[in-house]
Amino acid sequence: MRYVTSAALGLALIAATPVGAAPAHFSATITRTTFGIPHIRATTWGGLGYGVAYAYAQDNLCMLAEEFATVAGERSRWFGPKESAVLGFDKIDNLSSDVFFRSVIDVPTLRAGMARGNPTTRALVRGYVAGYNKLLRDIGPAGV
Repeated sequence: MRYVTSAALGLALIAATPVGAAPAHFSATITRTTFGIPHIRATTWGGLGYGVAYAYAQDNLCMLAEEFATVAGERSRWFGPKESAVLGFDKIDNLSSDVFFRSVIDVPTLRAGMARGNPTTRALVRGYVAGYNKLLRDIGPAGV
């Protein structure tokens, strides 16, 4: 359960990253092996986060979007309150999951911590958010 909570808090930090400021330019090169394994090359930490998110979203978009809905406490909204999810190794109904995540994740505190955080971590997170959003723009609604 500690792993699930840590992963959820990490995703919440990404989801809680403030938007609205002028977007930074991020750049990365994604090269895939013959087995489809992505190798990311970037000259900045932000570029690395950008490339990792873009490649991960290419491979796991639905899973990543579901995780974002989970840590935002919105599973009931999108999947119905009586449906369930697996958290760790336990099956839990969406309404209980939403109550848990909304009670545990404090978005203002996460934003404040992010603002005070390590510049490398901030760059990685901002790049990650930009990479995920870029993939969504590239594929559009029909591509999802």
